[in-house]
Amino acid sequence: MAAALFRGAGIDDVRVLRAAADGGGAGGPAVLARKPAAAGYPTVLLYAHHDVQPPGDPLLWDHPAFAAVERDGRLFGRGAADDKAGIIMHLGAFRALGEVLPGFGHGVTVFIEGEEESGSPTLGKLLDAHGTCCARTRSLSPTRATGRSACRQ
Repeated sequence: MAAALFRGAGIDDVRVLRAAADGGGAGGPAVLARKPAAAGYPTVLLYAHHDVQPPGDPLLWDHPAFAAVERDGRLFGRGAADDKAGIIMHLGAFRALGEVLPGFGHGVTVFIEGEEESGSPTLGKLLDAHGTCCARTRSLSPTRATGRSACRQ
């Protein structure tokens, strides 16, 4: 679904990636969406994850763990804040930027991981195989990496 949302926002290079998991099989899906930068413009890398913590014992829930529920006029859904909100925030920002600055030259790469809640067991393999798509960076200092992260408080 995340891949379709970013395609719908006008990003043509959208891929669903998987890496081999230890012990066989495939790891969880990751989405890589890229809008290449025009010559001379930097690329921004945005990260989110689409997986959630396992529900645990169903007897501890007062409703099905993955069903949305309305309480006091508000809708609650498992994983809506951590981290579906991050995906929608990135999507909304990309769409808004395109509306305000049509044809903007900056590149945008969105990486949406599918195993963050389980310790990202195949992330290293994904980056080994596709890192050049995700990891072109430009540092503001020759001795320090430049990055941006956010967390809930």
